[in-house]
Amino acid sequence: MASHSPLETKSSPDRSTKPSSEEFLLRLGSCVRDLRNRRGMSRKLLAQESKVSERHLAQLETGEGNISILLLRRIASVLGVSLEELFAPNNQPARHSSSQKQTLLRFIDRLPSHRLEEACRSLNA
Repeated sequence: MASHSPLETKSSPDRSTKPSSEEFLLRLGSCVRDLRNRRGMSRKLLAQESKVSERHLAQLETGEGNISILLLRRIASVLGVSLEELFAPNNQPARHSSSQKQTLLRFIDRLPSHRLEEACRSLNA
């Protein structure tokens, strides 16, 4: 006789709408990769800033790795999004002006002074 945990025996709302574990990891990885690319970040830079190994990040982005929530939280922080946005069912993070501002501010903070002046001139043109 097989024993089931309480979580396995409880009925859940329409299981057919939930992605499989494999699909979930593929969507999550795709979302992280898309966000990283939109921010013009290399995988190496995201790995360094989030203190996650490049190998682990590559596995996440290809859906081959099952990352811990704490590492994922670091990655989300560097990308300027919430964990909720990474897990959005449609895999398209909500566009919140606060996260966009946060991303811009981080970018501006990294600019050398001569590039900051160029950026200001371009924005004012």
